[in-house]
Amino acid sequence: MSTILFFKSQIAGYTRRDGTYVKPHSDRRTKKPSKAFGSVVGLAKRAYERLSPQAKNAVDSWNVNWHTGQLEQAFQADSDMAKEVEQAFKPVREKLRSIYGDTVPLYRGEQAGSSESGPGRKLFSWSPLFKLAQGFAINNLHGIPAPIADEAIQRAVEQYERTGFVSFGGKKFKRNKEMPEYYDIYDRHNNMITDGDDLAEDLRSSKEYRDEMIAEMKAKGDVYAAEVPIDDLVWIPLGANLSQPEIIARYNPRRQPSSVMAKAVVFLRPIGALVSAR
Repeated sequence: MSTILFFKSQIAGYTRRDGTYVKPHSDRRTKKPSKAFGSVVGLAKRAYERLSPQAKNAVDSWNVNWHTGQLEQAFQADSDMAKEVEQAFKPVREKLRSIYGDTVPLYRGEQAGSSESGPGRKLFSWSPLFKLAQGFAINNLHGIPAPIADEAIQRAVEQYERTGFVSFGGKKFKRNKEMPEYYDIYDRHNNMITDGDDLAEDLRSSKEYRDEMIAEMKAKGDVYAAEVPIDDLVWIPLGANLSQPEIIARYNPRRQPSSVMAKAVVFLRPIGALVSAR
């Protein structure tokens, strides 16, 4: 899967409700990855320029051959090239340490049945973004949609009965003026889809379909969360971007397994953009 870090801001001291004073910087709040990642990417680019041509080829190969490529082989062999990469990345690690402390919370998505975390592998892709890790795990970067609550259906039906109109689940339900026992259903672009005569039943059917879809998506993979030691961070691929931040770490998700696939992250968008995990 793909990975990077996102960074926590340092805050002023404050007093908790129990009267305990918390010193400045002892708590760290998350910054937006788009702001924090930029400064570290700059350090990573300078680290890349310090590499030998052979080491550059190795880190470049990660994007096309991550689990058996030159970089993985170098770290399995504990070769001079691996030591060169670690030494070049040291300023980046120290910058991250000044922001995070000795560990950083990261996520990794893996598809069901994947053997890429088997014995012997040294390097793995991680991300600070749960949404991204979940997207790789289920092979759908739009994430898992939210379930439809019974209370939401009840509120929608009540609103329709009062007003003759309700917007729900990306569709619009509008009472037909000529035949008020029916309603017309429109998409979000106001194109008519069909009609109906039992709104509660239609919405319950949508809920059942959504629940089945969520269960199928969750069965496709899993997401692991870990406090990854800063010393285990190896590289930030220069191809990484702010929307899909990635960092390579010498940290197997099986070392500290913590499945968080069921965490609620919602993207109510059409499914698309399939990408396989690293």
